[in-house]
Amino acid sequence: MEKTHTIENLHIIILAGGLGKRLWPVSRRNLPKQFLDIFGTGETMLQTAVSRAIRLVGEENVLVVTSKEFQDITVSQLPSLSKDNILLEPVHRNTCPAAAWAVHRVKTRHPEHAVAIMPSDQLILHEDRFERSLRQGAEYVCNHD
Repeated sequence: MEKTHTIENLHIIILAGGLGKRLWPVSRRNLPKQFLDIFGTGETMLQTAVSRAIRLVGEENVLVVTSKEFQDITVSQLPSLSKDNILLEPVHRNTCPAAAWAVHRVKTRHPEHAVAIMPSDQLILHEDRFERSLRQGAEYVCNHD
């Protein structure tokens, strides 16, 4: 997917704190699936998700939420992403608290911005359709209270 222009007033939050329990034995606690190249593309699932998000909203508007125990691997897989955009959960508490924490961070700094929350382990086959849908959703949310 070629970069068109970024979606203004949108932040993408990528949740990457999963513990790798459901795809065992490929995915392990010390190396969960988001940090693996499951599809043989040369990028891990996390790298693919972040690359997609950056194309859509720009690097400064992408946040990754992961567990403190995955800090080193996250930073090593995402060397261009600012460390300020990697939120480390001090305690693993699942999806809702991680998402709420990241949304609070965005809204504190950019109250006018919309937020899209995405998993780090999704396969999107038709990225053009995905981008079009995300643009439509962001436009609607940004123009309706």
